[in-house]
Parts: sequence; C-alpha cells; structure tokens
Amino acid sequence: MSRTGFFTLPLVQKLLKNYGLCCNSFNENALGVMGLTTTIKVKKQKFVLKVFKNWVSKKQILFDISIMDFLYLKKFPVPKVISGLNNKKIFKMGKQYYVLLECVFGKHKSKKQMTPAEVINFAETLATMHLLLKNFSAKGRKAQKDLFDLTCAKQFQKQHFPALRKLILNKKQQKLFKQICGKNLLDTVLFCENELNYLQQNISKKYKN
Repeated sequence: MSRTGFFTLPLVQKLLKNYGLCCNSFNENALGVMGLTTTIKVKKQKFVLKVFKNWVSKKQILFDISIMDFLYLKKFPVPKVISGLNNKKIFKMGKQYYVLLECVFGKHKSKKQMTPAEVINFAETLATMHLLLKNFSAKGRKAQKDLFDLTCAKQFQKQHFPALRKLILNKKQQKLFKQICGKNLLDTVLFCENELNYLQQNISKKYKN
C-alpha cells in the first residue's frame, strides 16, 4: 500500500475545526481499502483522522460506527469514535465523509512471527467479538442491505470473486479458495455451515451460551 500525499497541514487543521482541535503534527498512513488515514498529534494526545473514499455512503459509516460504539461500551478493544461539534461523529468535506478516532497503539506481526499463544489469543478475541455482536442491533441495518444481507453478499461475490480468482495462489490456497467461494453463493453458505457445525462441536464450553 502506498501513501498519497493527500493530507496537508492546512487541510488537517480545517477538518479538525469541527472537533475544536488544533493539530501540532501529523503523519499520513498507508492508503486503505475504504479511505485515507493520518495519525495526528494534538498537544500530548494522538488521534487518527479518516477520510472515506467517494463511494462509501453515510449509511455504511453510521452502521460501522454503531458497531464500534457498541463494542467500545462492552469494553472490547476498539478505538473510541470521537464526537465533534453538536455531538456529531461524522462530518463531510465535499463528497467525502470523515471521522476522528482514538489512536490505539499496536505492532503489526506477520503470520510467521506470531507464536501459538498469540494465535490462540487472537482467535479468542475474535470469538468474543462475534458473541458480543449476537446482541447487537442498529437502526438501518436491514435497510442498509450490507454484507449481512444474502442478496447483497451474492452481488458482492459476483462483482469481486472473479477478480480474486486471478490472484497468484499456491495449490493449497487455491483449494481452500474454491471450497469457500465455490461457483455460487450456495457453495459459500454450505462451506460456512460445515465450518460452523465443526466449531459448535469442538469449541470450548467457555464460549457456549
């Protein structure tokens, strides 16, 4: 991933006005899938300013933020979404939306660098998140028709999987990819159901309701 040079100090200062903050310094991060981010320093605090790409809708951002707020209140380790003027959490710049997040420090590790204990801890963290989200409900979730909706999932698969199949994969990865993606949505659902049945039979009692 590359850095774009999108952020400038005048631009960052302009966007931060909606939060009543003034930037001391900033460092643009790598270009992400949904937008551009920069880590900014305000006095002794650090935040992450995220500007979404044009195609990301306000509904999608509101939905994502509602999930983060829910998890944050449940003491799950996610960044806090910062409120700005009039208690708003989303602001607009031209055709793009942006948000301000708490800066959470961490260190990236590749799969090869992770110890067995770290892998287990990561899996347990994900399991905890999914169990918490079983009780999550948000206005607009059904209306949004995001990837929780099978119709939208099918459309997403049709649009993106052909491109994914062109990636250079080794034989083991290709086999797994075919198992997960198959030729249609039904294959994907069947694979996920089989995996879920396996997990239900083998998962620790600790995670059972």
